[in-house]
Formats: sequence, C-alpha cells, structure tokens
Amino acid sequence: MSDMYRTRTMDQISEGDIGEELKIAGWVENIRDHGGVSFIDLRDMYGVMQVVLRDTSLLDHVRKEECLSVEGVIQHRDEETFNPKIPTGTIELEAHKIDILGKVYRDLPFEIATSKEIREDVRLKYRYLDLRNRKVKDNILFRTKVIRFLREKMEDMGFVEVQTPILCASSPEGARDYVVPSRKYKGKFYALPQAPQQYKQLLMVSGIDKYYQIAPCFRDEDARADRSPGEFYQLDFEMAFATQEDVFKIGEEVLTETFKKFAPEGSVITEAPYPIFSYKEAMLQFGSDKPDLRNPLRIIDVTDFFQRCTFKPFHGQTVRAINVHAKLSKGQHEKLLKFAQSIGMGGLGYLEVKEELKYGCAFAAVSGEEDDARVRFYSPHCAAASWNAHEGRIRYGFAFEDARRDESDVTWSPEHVNFYTDTDIWELDRIGGTWYATQNPHYFGEPLMVALIWDATNDKPFGQSRLKEPVRRLIQGYVRTVANATIGLEFATSPQKYLLGVSDEQYDMLIDNKFKQYVGSILYSTNNPETGEKPNFGQLSQGNIEPHVQMLRMLATQYSAATGLAVTDVGVINDANPTSSEAIIAQSQTLILMAEQLNKSNGDALYRIGRMALAIELGTIPDELPEETHELIAHFKNPAMPSVASTTDAALKIATARQGFSQTDIFLEMIGFDQADIRRIRAQEQRAKGDSILTEEFGNADNGESVAGVHNEDVTD
Repeated sequence: MSDMYRTRTMDQISEGDIGEELKIAGWVENIRDHGGVSFIDLRDMYGVMQVVLRDTSLLDHVRKEECLSVEGVIQHRDEETFNPKIPTGTIELEAHKIDILGKVYRDLPFEIATSKEIREDVRLKYRYLDLRNRKVKDNILFRTKVIRFLREKMEDMGFVEVQTPILCASSPEGARDYVVPSRKYKGKFYALPQAPQQYKQLLMVSGIDKYYQIAPCFRDEDARADRSPGEFYQLDFEMAFATQEDVFKIGEEVLTETFKKFAPEGSVITEAPYPIFSYKEAMLQFGSDKPDLRNPLRIIDVTDFFQRCTFKPFHGQTVRAINVHAKLSKGQHEKLLKFAQSIGMGGLGYLEVKEELKYGCAFAAVSGEEDDARVRFYSPHCAAASWNAHEGRIRYGFAFEDARRDESDVTWSPEHVNFYTDTDIWELDRIGGTWYATQNPHYFGEPLMVALIWDATNDKPFGQSRLKEPVRRLIQGYVRTVANATIGLEFATSPQKYLLGVSDEQYDMLIDNKFKQYVGSILYSTNNPETGEKPNFGQLSQGNIEPHVQMLRMLATQYSAATGLAVTDVGVINDANPTSSEAIIAQSQTLILMAEQLNKSNGDALYRIGRMALAIELGTIPDELPEETHELIAHFKNPAMPSVASTTDAALKIATARQGFSQTDIFLEMIGFDQADIRRIRAQEQRAKGDSILTEEFGNADNGESVAGVHNEDVTD
C-alpha cells in the first residue's frame, strides 16, 4: 500500500513504535487547546490516536471531522494522562506536519458521537456522517463477522455458495414485488426476488447437493419490527435427498453455534433441539406462525366451557382466551378493545378468575413392580385426572413425581411425570430438554389412581373446597380488622401530640431533641421569639380498640357457623361465663358428622388403592387376590375423640349385652388400645395359656420358675 497518506493504521501502532516517525490519517474527533500546546483525537476505522501539537500554527483552519494526514514521532504519554479506554492510551504522536485531505466548510448538522439520538430522517439525509458514529460502524463490522462465520460454517458442512439472479420473473410469495422496467422490451418489467425459492429448487434438480446463499430479498411492504422495509438478507439453504428433520437439524446447529460465538458474555444460549410447533398449534396458541416463545401468554381454547355455562352470547361460538396474569387498567382494556375491533372483532369479553382453593380432593396412585409396589399421595396442585361419570372412577390421570425451579427461581418445571391409563403407566422423563417415555403395561382395566374426594356433586365429581367464597371473605375481614386494631393500639399507647405557633428554628430544635418532647420542657422552652407568644400545645385523645375486638368476635362467630368449627376453636372464650364441655361437644357435632362422612369416602378410596398395591406386590390383579384380602378395611379413629372413661363404659355395656364380645379385638379397640398394643396382649395371652398347659402336665419347677420358661430355654439350646 502507498505511503502517500499513511504508513500505519491506528491498530498497528503500539509502545514498540516509540521514537519512530510515522504518518497516520483519519478524521478529527476532538480538538483541545491547553494554552501553548494543543491536542487532536484522530480517528480512523481501526481506532483513535492522540496527536500533540506543540506548534499551534499547525491547527490553523483545522475543524472537527476534517480528514487529515499527520506526520510525526511516536512518544510515550505522561502517566497521569493515560487513557485506558483505548488501545493507544499510553502513547501519542507529536505532529510535525499536517495535510488537510477533506475540508469542512460549515458546521455539521449534529455531533457524530451522539448521532443515534438524532431524528432518523436527519441521520438518513447525512448518512455518510451518521456512519462515522462508532456504534453504527461497529454494527456494520459485527454484521460482517456474522456473515463470514455463516459462510465458514456452511462450507464446513459441505454446502456450496451459489449467487442466484437478482432480475427475474415475478413469483409472488405473499408480498408485493418490486418491478424494474425493461429498456429492451417495452411495457415489460423484471421483478426483484422476494426469495430465491425457485432458483434453489432448480439447483436441487440439477444435481447441486447442498446450496447456500446470503440472499437479498426484496418485498414492497411496510417496515416491521424484525426487518427493514423493502429489503433484507437471509441465510438461505437447500438440501437434496433430505427430510424435514434433516433441514431442522442443520438450522439448529448453525443458529446455536452462531449465537454461542456472538452472544454477549454471560448470555444463556438455548441448546438444540428447539421446540417444534405445527402451523395449527402455533396459530392456536400464539396467533402467529412465528411466535416469540419469550412471551409467557398462550391462547387457550375455552369453547367447551362456555357451551356449558349460562352466558348465551358465547353459545355456538369458538371462544379463546388469554390469561394475562395481572390486573389491567381501564386504559389498557380500551386499547385491547380497539385492537380487537380493528381486526374485525365485535369486542372483547373479560373474565375475572378469583384465586381460590377450589379443589376438594387429593389423589393416590400406585407405581412400581412386583415385590416393590409404592403408593404416593398428591395434592391437586401436582396431579390431575379426567372423570368417568358412567363408571364412577378416574378415566385417566397424571402426577408430577419430580420438578425443578427455572432459571428465574420463580416457577417449577416438571422433570418426571407418571401418566395413568386403563392399560399402562407411562413414565415421562425430561433429560436435556427432551422428553423420554417408558411404557409399563398392566391388566387392571382401570388407572392405578384414585381420588380422595370431599363433597362431590354431579357437576363437580372431584369435589369442592370447604374454603368457599363466604369463608374467604371472612378471612379477609379478619385480616383487615387485625390491621386496624394494631394501628389503634399503637395510637392508644403513644397518643399523638400537636404544637401550633412555633418558629422554624424552634421546630427543628424539638425534632432534634426527642428527650425534651417527652419530659415536658416543650411547654416552657418554645416561646416564639418573634411574637413572644406561647405556642398552643395539645394532645389527641387515645384510641379505643374495643370496637375492633368486638368485630373480631363477630367474625369468629360467623366463621364458626360457615365451617362447622366450635366458636372456642377459633379463639373466642367467654371468661365471665365459660362454655361447658357439653356445649362444646354439641357445637362440634356438625364437624364430627363431616369428618365421619369424609372418613367413609376416603376409606373406600384407600381400600381400592390398597388392593391395587397388594395386587402389584403379588404379581396379579385385584379380582384374583386371595379371599382374605377382601376383609381389608381403612380404620380411622373416632372423630368425636371421646374420653377413655366414656369409651370404656360403652364397651363394657356392649360386652354385658353380647356374650363373648369382650374377647374380640373390637372390644380392645373401643377401650383405647391400638393395633400394636392388641398384638402384645394376644401374645401375652398365648404365653399364659402355654404356661398353664405345661403346669398342668408337669407341675411347678423346684426353683419356682415357670416350667414353660425352662423348657423354652432347652428348646433354644
């Protein structure tokens, strides 16, 4: 390269060139006059160099953004003037000669460094100046690097670059063509390609196995968020003898490697394989064939729900909804409505789904294999099922066995899911972003899953929560009342004071001296020096929290009535006339009946799931289990929790009326023994019976020990 204008570019100069005479060229970015010595920041495409001018006459007629060629000697900067922001920050060029290559004759329309903040029309009018902006230039260089990488990657994968024609016949692809009139053929036009679709297909037919191109595409349409108006470039490729999956794989590899190389440091790169949606799925879930998966909103089809509800305008219509996860303002509602009307819709319907515990059931499911059956219980937050109303059982269901938090540490993502059908247990595992399924067949004829249901109805076969809307309102009222009582208590213990007629200085003094406020010196120390008048001092009356206490009592009483809990259970105690034990028991009857009903319902479900688990353990099906297993029961303690004395008294009365009842396990259960105690009692009875038989047979031992005990030792030996 000629040395006429420069001998080095800015990126080629370093501390190793100190003392060497060089010539550099570029544009004046800044001029600084320090009295007797001046400085220029000279910029070329590759960097910035500080130029020091000890002969200030060299700066005559030099303006910012003029193009200069500067000749001088490279020298070391003073340490206190180092600029760590640029590679040449420790050196500078002392100028001996300056040649102006490009003159600036009038003021520039904008500062180059801040051109990105200027109106776009002004930037485009002076595009040659806008392109001098470092960020704009860096974008161009970045684009160059990306295209170079794409070319290298595609060629490494065996693709051949072919430049397809720009002037072609029209082949519309959903947008308007740009047309170019022909000089030779009057009245006829060429079209600019919207995409090289036909040409790359011709290449495949001709035997070009793998084609690629950084292809220009021309479409006469408005600007979009993801492309400039009129023209854009795309990586276009085609493969012969390939399936759709082969094409997906190439695209995933190229995109993943490109983002890994050029994404900012610390960025999270999505690994292949990428999610795949059919056109139908994309349109139904996102309303677009190019959805942004960063958007958490999904379109949900709720048509079936509205066909069963009483809201007639939606009957016979397709109804879809978006869960916005947030309260929208009135203005936002109006914007959504206008948008809907602009695309031909009659309007929008709004549904408010109140957060509630609307489930009245839990789930139990069996998994495992022979000799290793396991029963797990799930809340409705991690399990769900479809109900078979005709057979009164679950049709199919699933349960989350394992989950992990996402990168935001907010939501959970399933890792292991069991799916239960009449014939199989499907185990679904997510490994590295891909789901893998394992089929475990069975012959039970129903899913190995049951529901433990509370208060089922025909329209709610899985039951409903006891925490219904009235109960939730009472809880909200309780919270508000407690908050108000707390504020009242604070006010009562430290009643608010007021002081009127003090100067600003006196007020500041009081604020700074809390001690004086509380010991009373405030009364005599704050005469207004300007008027001589004594300020008006007062204190607000203390608050009374008794109304809040009465409100809490009323809410507790209402809560007791709504839930069946005794009023004493929710903290209301009458110290003056305490509630008797009989009254408390009477108040609890509703709750006891509810518990008995729930025990019966759950007992049936536990019986079914227990037989399923036992069948798996024995390698059979429930219908072929041994007959003794039919006697399995789910045993619950008495929900009334009677005293030991009353239970024992009832058991003794039954034993008196029915001969032999006292020898049964039921009798022992009634008087308060659990199964472990009953087994120990029966074992002790067996040992006593054995001792009695041996004593009758052989007589007592000389040492006074039990004969049975002696013989047991002999047998052990």
